[in-house]
Amino acid sequence: GSGADACIEINGCNNINISNVNCSNFIDGILINGKTVNEVDTSSTNIIVENCVFDGITGYGILCGNALGNSSDEIINFTLNNIIVKNCSLDGYHLRGKNVILNNCYGVDNRYHAILIDTKTVNDITINGFISKNNTQGLINCTAGANIVLKNIYDDENANESNLQTISGITN
Repeated sequence: GSGADACIEINGCNNINISNVNCSNFIDGILINGKTVNEVDTSSTNIIVENCVFDGITGYGILCGNALGNSSDEIINFTLNNIIVKNCSLDGYHLRGKNVILNNCYGVDNRYHAILIDTKTVNDITINGFISKNNTQGLINCTAGANIVLKNIYDDENANESNLQTISGITN
């Protein structure tokens, strides 16, 4: 994996299922984008990733969407089930898109936060059954005006370093 951009990269695809992948020593674990230039011209939709481990990643474990994208339509219906992201040099999960769902996922021993939500290109994120342990800066960093539902969350830092107060529309 050394030198490759991502273990799995998806650009502008529909109806993809990925399961049972163990990945280490890549720049990013999963990189998922729409096919974009300045605006979205093709979305990545209906992507399901389950039962995977991303360990020792030098970037983000899960990276959704292009930072230059101007629309939450770049990624639509992205579901992560039973994912472990650990030992990332950046945040574990970098979430953007519309209708992004995490079920029973882990963020462990990441350099920054377990979860980063940082752009205007976010709408409707559900995080259910998430465990955050030993992330240097806590559970979540959200600087976007996202609608986020958090249920059954465990954060060993009790969100002390997490800025949950900046998230609009939180449902516990």
